[in-house]
Amino acid sequence: MIYLEYEDYRIKYLSAQRKYDEVLLEKEDLFDRTQPQGVSFDKERVGGTNENNRFDEYLIRLERSQIDERLAEIKQIMDKRWDLLLDKEDELRASTEIMDRLYVLRFLEHEKMQKITKQIPYSESHIYRLMNQLLNEVRKMRETEKF
Repeated sequence: MIYLEYEDYRIKYLSAQRKYDEVLLEKEDLFDRTQPQGVSFDKERVGGTNENNRFDEYLIRLERSQIDERLAEIKQIMDKRWDLLLDKEDELRASTEIMDRLYVLRFLEHEKMQKITKQIPYSESHIYRLMNQLLNEVRKMRETEKF
């Protein structure tokens, strides 16, 4: 049953994407701190500006947190996971097992059940039973991975 392996690879790829997004948001938050805020006229300005201090602080925090290096590492991981996912998809599409074929038709090609029942040489009720079994297995995998 290759579709279970494919689903596992898919979940891991999506997890890597979330980690990449988290580090990107961290970098964005640091950058937002360098941007000028709205002018407040209700406070007395004593003089001087801290614009250079904000940018210097941004560079220091950026260097300490090694965000760029972390982004590069996570991007490499994400790219490798994507390659694995594509390889597994090719293997899944080539599979002749009924559950793999159902997974491909339903989840990768987004076919409706009416069209699937015409393509699979089983009775319609049996196809529905198999599809329910497949859906339950996929749902369990996604729940265990907190997807």
